Amino acid sequence: MRYRNILVILLILVSLPHLFGQSNYSGEISPATYLKFNDPDQKRHSMNIELLGAAGIGSINYERQFAANKNHRWMYRVGVGGSYIDKNNGAIFILPLTTHFIVGKKSHYLDLSAGIAPSITTHFNAFVRAPLGIGYRFEHWYRRLYYRISYTPLVSFLLDVQYEHWFGATIGYHFKWR
Repeated sequence: MRYRNILVILLILVSLPHLFGQSNYSGEISPATYLKFNDPDQKRHSMNIELLGAAGIGSINYERQFAANKNHRWMYRVGVGGSYIDKNNGAIFILPLTTHFIVGKKSHYLDLSAGIAPSITTHFNAFVRAPLGIGYRFEHWYRRLYYRISYTPLVSFLLDVQYEHWFGATIGYHFKWR
């Protein structure tokens, strides 16, 4: 009983600065933070979840910036996803590998993408799809979350060239910049 009371008092004392402390966010962003975000040499990386999109029903992706200047960025994305096809083919495992060209200013960006998506079914039928994309990307330069919606047609090379209209929605999280 005595240890529990001491523990409660310690937790309250530790949390007091967080409960009554002043926030240093005044609505303005420091110039150092702004410069850090817009520095082309910063290697940003993030994780995102995409519903529909390049990997069928959904995917989890890692994204990394590899080149940038003041108005545009190049990024690559590697993910894993899948979906259920039908009784004859079973489920499908998809590995989307895409390159993104992102252009825009402030919080609004045009996101163009192209890549390949090797796929294998649970019945060991393998094929390759080529996801393309044109989308809108919304990311504040001072926040870690970003959002993306895109038209993502899938070009499939299963038996012959097939073109499927598709779209996707993404929510992602930027890690700390280095």
